[in-house]
Amino acid sequence: MSKLVNWGHWVAAGALAARGLRELFLARIEPSEFGYHLSGAFFFLLPAIGILFWNRLAPAVAIAVCGFNFARSFNGPFAPDSHATRVALGVTLGLVLLWLIAPGVRRQFRGGTTS
Repeated sequence: MSKLVNWGHWVAAGALAARGLRELFLARIEPSEFGYHLSGAFFFLLPAIGILFWNRLAPAVAIAVCGFNFARSFNGPFAPDSHATRVALGVTLGLVLLWLIAPGVRRQFRGGTTS
């Protein structure tokens, strides 16, 4: 397994988990938006756990979640207020997407070897 694939899965899972934990934190401090933030946390934590344990369905779910939130980070009513936050979120999700579509990563998730 290459270092990009091995270390990348920790980084990708960490980035998605951090966003999911942020949503859980926001659910506690904004009770009026509890359901919205709880569902957001679920949709980030589910692929993070799948990536961490090399689950076969994790890349498809993570690509869908990252693609949707990548587009949403720049457009729409729920885009972050700060331009720097928008750019940071977009770059982070874009890098996770690039890692997920790398050939070695796809091969590893299918159960093959990357060496």
